[in-house]
Amino acid sequence: MGLLQVEQIREILQDVLSEHAVVVQVNQFRNQLNIVLNKPPGTVAHYSALVNLLKSRLGQFHLDDIARIKIIGRIQGSPKPDWEEVIDLRPATPPLLLLCMPPRLLGWWRSPPGL
Repeated sequence: MGLLQVEQIREILQDVLSEHAVVVQVNQFRNQLNIVLNKPPGTVAHYSALVNLLKSRLGQFHLDDIARIKIIGRIQGSPKPDWEEVIDLRPATPPLLLLCMPPRLLGWWRSPPGL
């Protein structure tokens, strides 16, 4: 994902949240997309509702090289987050041992015969 796509994502998400008092920042670090929602001091932000709005729009982007999305809510100018949520886009990989075992042994491993 290039800088242009990151900026496009930021612009669209800022537009989605235009009715809310937050400023959106987006950046990518390796395979993680970070979305920071900055709210003015003294305002209330319902982060879970904002995340649902973001999730409804994130599906329109090609995020093939992104494994997780981290959404952070904070007071504007503060280095510490008020709130955060991580969305894993890739399923957990099974243990290597299970990948190497023949299928006939997997059934025995899960439940011993006769049970």
